Amino acid sequence: MLSKAEEVKDEDGTWESELKTTGFYNELALLASENRVFTASKRVEAIRTAPTAVSVVSSDHLRPLSARYLPQVLRLFPGIDVLQITRTEFTVGIRGFANRGNFRPRDVLVLVDGRTVYDDFSGSVEWETLDIFPQDVGKIEVLRGAASAIHGANAARSVINIITRPPEALPPFESNTSFAGREGFRQRIAAGSSEGLYKWKVTGGYDQAEIWDRFADISLSDDQGARTWRFNTVVAKELSGGAELRLGGGTNRGELLQTTTSGILLRNDQSTDHLRLEYEHPSYSIRSYWNHRKIDSNDPETGEFVSTRTQNLYDLEAVHRVIRFGRSSFSWGGTVRFTEVKADSIGGEEGQVTAGLFLDEQYNVTDRLLLRLAGRLDYHEEAGYQFSPRAGLSYQIHPKHMLKAAVNVGYRNPTLADNFLDLAILEGPDATVFIKGNRDLKPEESIWYEAGYLGRFVPGLTLGLDLFYVVTDRFIRAAFVPPDTLTFVNSNDKVEGGGGELWGQYELTSSLRLIANYGYRKFRENGVENRATAPNQVNAGLLYSDRLTGALTVHYRDRAEWPFPSGPDFSPVQEAYYTLNLFLGYQFTKSLGGQIEAYNFTNRKHRELPALGEEIPMELIFTINYRV
Repeated sequence: MLSKAEEVKDEDGTWESELKTTGFYNELALLASENRVFTASKRVEAIRTAPTAVSVVSSDHLRPLSARYLPQVLRLFPGIDVLQITRTEFTVGIRGFANRGNFRPRDVLVLVDGRTVYDDFSGSVEWETLDIFPQDVGKIEVLRGAASAIHGANAARSVINIITRPPEALPPFESNTSFAGREGFRQRIAAGSSEGLYKWKVTGGYDQAEIWDRFADISLSDDQGARTWRFNTVVAKELSGGAELRLGGGTNRGELLQTTTSGILLRNDQSTDHLRLEYEHPSYSIRSYWNHRKIDSNDPETGEFVSTRTQNLYDLEAVHRVIRFGRSSFSWGGTVRFTEVKADSIGGEEGQVTAGLFLDEQYNVTDRLLLRLAGRLDYHEEAGYQFSPRAGLSYQIHPKHMLKAAVNVGYRNPTLADNFLDLAILEGPDATVFIKGNRDLKPEESIWYEAGYLGRFVPGLTLGLDLFYVVTDRFIRAAFVPPDTLTFVNSNDKVEGGGGELWGQYELTSSLRLIANYGYRKFRENGVENRATAPNQVNAGLLYSDRLTGALTVHYRDRAEWPFPSGPDFSPVQEAYYTLNLFLGYQFTKSLGGQIEAYNFTNRKHRELPALGEEIPMELIFTINYRV
C-alpha cells in the first residue's frame, strides 16, 4: 500500500498505486516499471518520491542497446562516467570526480541482485569479473549521490544495483553467439522454467577477445584481453504467505588483462565465485551469501609471476520493509559481514568484521508533502563507528510535477590493502622502499546537498533536473615516512564541487523513444581546480524496439588533464572526444534473430584514460540469437 503522496496518475489514466507488487526486488512487475525502484530504500517505492536522484535502465532500454559490456549501456544515462581502459576493461564512476588514485572509483557500490561485487581489498569494481552477461539483466537502478544511510560503506557517491531476469522471464532455451575481429568470440546460453511451486534458471557461457594492443609505452607478450567462462544459476520455491526461498550461485573463471588501482597492468589468472541463500517475504527478507576470489598475477610483458591473493566474504542481512504507524512508515535492517584475505602483498592472512543497522522513516506531512529521514550506524573493526544520516523532502506541486531536496552523508571505508599492505620493493641494488598499511585510518566522508525536479508534460515526455554540491574530506592517500617507507594516512585535503544533470526521455511511440542528457560538474581540491574532471558530458540515443530493434547513440566527453607523468610518446591530457554507436537487430522468425553492433563507427581513435589506457578504434560485432 502506497502513501497518498506516491499516488500519481500516469498518462494512460491509471494510478501508479495500481501496480501489483509483492515487494520482491526481481518480480516481473517491478522490472517492467520505470516509475518504481527498490534500491533507494531497500523496498518498492515511486521514483518521484525517492530521496535521491535515480536513473532506471529498464528492459525497454536494454533490448535495443544489446551491448557487449554493461558499462556501454550505462554510458547513455545521466551522471554516469564510463571510461574504457582497454577493449575488455572499463571503469564506471558517478558525477565526475577523478584523480590519480580514483580513476578506478572506490566510492561507487555495485550490487548484483543486492549482493556486493565491490572488491574490499582494492576498493574497485572489476566489471569484467561479473558472472552474468548483459542479456541476463532485467533492470539496472542507479542512485546518484550518497546512499550510505541505507547501504553503508562505500556508497559514498552512488549505488548501482543490477537486477537479473528471474526464471519466469527466460525461455526454455536461449543462445547468443557473437563474433568480432581480433579473436572476439562469445557464446552465451540460458534456460529457465517456472512451473508449480518451483522455479529455476541457468545462464552462462564463454568469452574471449584480444585487446587492440595500442598502448603508449607497453609491449605485451600476449594480446589476449579476456578468456573466461561464466556461469550463474538460481533455484527457487514458493512458500506460504507469498514468500519465496532461493538458492543461487555463480562463477567467472579464466584469464584477464587488468589495470590495478595504482595503474599497474597485470595478467590475472582468476576465479570469482559466489553462493547465496535468500528468504523473501512481502514484508521482510533475509539474505546470506559468500563471495570468493582467487587471483594469480603475472607481468604481461615478461610473463613472470608477480603475486597471489585469495579472499572470502561472508555476509548476512535482514530487512523489515514497512511498519506503519499513523502517517509514518518505517523500514529497518541490519548487516553483519566478515572478510578475510590471504596475500603476498600483506605478508600473510588478515580478517575484518563489519556490521551495520539502518532505519528509514517516511512521514506524510500532507497529501503532497513527504518527509524522509534515515540513518545508519556502522562498525568497522579497524576504523570504529560511522554514522550516516539522510534527510529529504518531496513536494508534489502538481499531479505530474515533483520537487525534491535532500542532505546525505556518505563514506568509504579503508580497503584491506589500505589497512594491511606490507611490501618491500627494490628500487636499485642498494635501495628498498617499504609500503605499509595503516590500521588507524578513518573512513573518507562526503556530505551531499541535493535538489531536483521531475515532471511530465505532454504524454510520453519526462524531464528532470538534478543539482548537487558535495564536500569530501579525510582522503586516504600515500605519504612518505623517512627514510624509506610509504604508508597511508587520512590527509587534510578537502575536495568540494558541484554540478548537475539535465535529462529527458520522450516516448514518441510505443516502440520508439528518445533519450538525452547533459551533465556539468566542477571540483576544487584545496582551492585548486581539479582538471582531471571533464566538466561537460552529453549523451543522446534514439531507441527502437519491435521485430526490428535498434539504437543510435552519441557520447561526448569534455577535455580533462589527468595527474599522470608525461612521456615522449604520450600525454596526460585526455582531449575532448565523441563516439557514435549503432545497434541493429532483426527477428527473422519466432526463434531466430541477428544483430550488428558498431561501436565508434566513425573510427575516431582516442584514449579515454591517457597514459594508462589503449587507443580506442571502431569495433564491429555480429551476433546470432536463437530461442525456443
